[in-house]
Amino acid sequence: AEADFLKCLSLDPTHVDVYYNLGTTLQNMFRIEEAIEWYGKSLSYKPESAKTHCNLGFAYLILGQFEKGWPELEWRWRNQEIDLLNRNFSQPQWQGEAFEKGQTLLVHAEQGVGDTIQFLRYLPWVVSLGWRVLFEVPRVMIPLLQSIEGIEQFIANGDTLPDFDWHCPLLSLPHAHKTTTLPPPIKLPLPHILRKEWKDRIALIDKGTPKTKVKKIGLAWSGDTRHLNDKHRSIPTTQLFDYLPDKYQYVCLQNKIRERDLPAMNCGLKIAYYGTYLTDFAQTAALCMELDLVISVDTSLAHLSGILDQKTWILLPYSADWRWLMNREDSIWYSDIHLFRQPTLGDWHTPLMQVRERLLNEKF
Repeated sequence: AEADFLKCLSLDPTHVDVYYNLGTTLQNMFRIEEAIEWYGKSLSYKPESAKTHCNLGFAYLILGQFEKGWPELEWRWRNQEIDLLNRNFSQPQWQGEAFEKGQTLLVHAEQGVGDTIQFLRYLPWVVSLGWRVLFEVPRVMIPLLQSIEGIEQFIANGDTLPDFDWHCPLLSLPHAHKTTTLPPPIKLPLPHILRKEWKDRIALIDKGTPKTKVKKIGLAWSGDTRHLNDKHRSIPTTQLFDYLPDKYQYVCLQNKIRERDLPAMNCGLKIAYYGTYLTDFAQTAALCMELDLVISVDTSLAHLSGILDQKTWILLPYSADWRWLMNREDSIWYSDIHLFRQPTLGDWHTPLMQVRERLLNEKF
């Protein structure tokens, strides 16, 4: 594709769409600085191109250049290639300007559960400024978030909104914050009774086993099929399970298992499934807290485990999402994360072998 785009430009240097396509091609090959140059050339012809501004923002964020990335990401509301529901509120969007203390700010979670968990860290800052904060989130998240201090009201997506003075999409808070360094993740303490329920439930696994306690490892191998990069980030169970040593007790952290993955559930590994109990994210969080390790692809489960300070290994595709930056085995977002990356497109063998070797040597 790169060669074809360059040839096209040699024939017609004014073909502006090729500048953008060349930028995205290079970005997918993690040649980020080159991609930024081509996005710049594209914007010199089409300065109002929302999709180019968005991809430029993601490129800056991959490099950790937040002060350049967040403003560009504000173009996402005009980018038709990103499936966002533009709320068209009559109230103004807050972007960090002065306001009257005591006014009400509606913060609304605009994207997936993983994004929401990742950016919860900005809520204490918003509360500290003197806002009365309303927080609109997916209904399944509310039981998990009830312990966040200073939130006036949690509202489930689709429910009637109370009156408010300003609004701010959750992923616009870093832009309002003028983020150069990240706030720490917030703590999400779980109700004692919920923790006790899951401790008792997990304890049933150990009945009838030798006195030596078997370590329990949570697994999440696929996410939402509607995700644009799902075919690259999800791993078929037939591939994943071949690399997992049978010395551990595994626990499925997904509340649903795809039909294609069901046959492999009888592969001989010890895999516990609690799907019927995982009715909201507080339940899943309580289950995560009873495990010795969580292994996940890049889904909301990885963020949930990360914010709980649970030991978490994340399997990343070659062209990984911007939030994991480049060439790192750790994460700037969470404290106890180890990243296993594909070295080339589609190569799950290499990171899965690294996981297997660590598991065999109990290096976690």
